[in-house]
Amino acid sequence: MKSPSPAVPKKVSRELISGSAVEKSVSVLSGGERTRLRLAKMLFSGANVLLLDEPTNHLDIASRATLETAACDYEGTMVFVSHDRFFLDAVATRVVEIKDGRIRSFPGNYTDYCHALKAMGETSPLIGASVKAPSAKPATQKPVADKPKSDASKKKSAPADQNGSAKSAARENSKADQKEQNRLKKLVTEIEKQITGVETRLAQIEIEIAKPEIYRDYTKCNPLVEEKKNLERQHVSYLEQWDRYTSTLQS
Repeated sequence: MKSPSPAVPKKVSRELISGSAVEKSVSVLSGGERTRLRLAKMLFSGANVLLLDEPTNHLDIASRATLETAACDYEGTMVFVSHDRFFLDAVATRVVEIKDGRIRSFPGNYTDYCHALKAMGETSPLIGASVKAPSAKPATQKPVADKPKSDASKKKSAPADQNGSAKSAARENSKADQKEQNRLKKLVTEIEKQITGVETRLAQIEIEIAKPEIYRDYTKCNPLVEEKKNLERQHVSYLEQWDRYTSTLQS
């Protein structure tokens, strides 16, 4: 027995929900489908301000790509919190940093924000940083009574401590960079699988549409044509993401 819950609105099917899912009742949608439905309803609600908390969480590659496109097309103001660096780069036009009890606003996307930090000599999570010398005086060991430290050895201790701090910071940046590179490689591999799947299905549709019993019957042909259009849009989006991510990976 079907639930009396309303069906998925047809107007959102173009962006985040398609195929047979359009005809489903909301009560039978999966968790991921419900998330996409909520996002679609917000994007098309006509509101001039949206507040989103981690909007790409639990979304597959296809849904993330579509959400990214829809967010870029949204004409209102969108305020969102996200750990998805690539979503931030694609959508954000201003980054607000809340840190150490203060708020700073940076124009541009996430990459612009990282370059701004670099230019200011601060730690940049994306491109490293200019390591500042510690402001506090380094602690020195208590001199032994019968072997007092010479002035020369005292002068050498401060640069050694500063060099140690610089090396430690460099190691931390290197670890963060490697972690980001590994995540990026995994994401590129996932996108390549999606591209292969879309291209395979497009080839199958071309074969189906070419059959006389299909193209002569609009009830059979039209759904295939519509699916083909949706897949072609996905294909373009995947290629754009792949190009952007691999460019970042190579740099």
